[in-house]
Amino acid sequence: QPVQPVQPVQPQQGVEVPAQFVPDPNTDYRVVTAINASKALTVAKDGKVTINDFTGDAGQKFKIYQNGTKFAFVVQSNNSGLCVFQDSKDTSIPVLADPRQHGSSWFEISRNSAQGQWLNKGYVIKTHTGDKALDIKTGNANNGNPIQQFTIHNGGNQTWLIVPASQPLQQPVQPVQPVQPVQPVQPQQGVEVP
Repeated sequence: QPVQPVQPVQPQQGVEVPAQFVPDPNTDYRVVTAINASKALTVAKDGKVTINDFTGDAGQKFKIYQNGTKFAFVVQSNNSGLCVFQDSKDTSIPVLADPRQHGSSWFEISRNSAQGQWLNKGYVIKTHTGDKALDIKTGNANNGNPIQQFTIHNGGNQTWLIVPASQPLQQPVQPVQPVQPVQPVQPQQGVEVP
């Protein structure tokens, strides 16, 4: 009977997050997708925001500041805040990092309350529009996929874990290879055994 592969286990995957996120202003955070908690929001030198493997780079560490019910995400690498390109309210608009404050620089963080596999398993980061959220374009966590503002649908590509950047990543469990049955050796007549 072949052994079934073990699914990779990601840090905090499947664990309910607190109902309200309360940031510590002295903590650097990483923002990772619930699809694959080893993939983090990453700000490039040109301000583009994508999803990539978490390496601990300064472009993946954020200070999160709270002002009432709104939150600003400021990336450590260049002291720029996340915002929506040209403060647009349209869908499929890129999220970027810019050193200036914008109307779209403040976000709401709420626990994913949609029924289904992501219920309470992470946060939806709503943009200034109120009906759109940070979203991984194409819906998968492949390195380099851009982050956009998209209509809220509460899928895994809109569900985020916000954890201290210093918290070690759990290594995924490697799949177990199926064991091949060993064929019994048949004795052969006339062969001398040493």
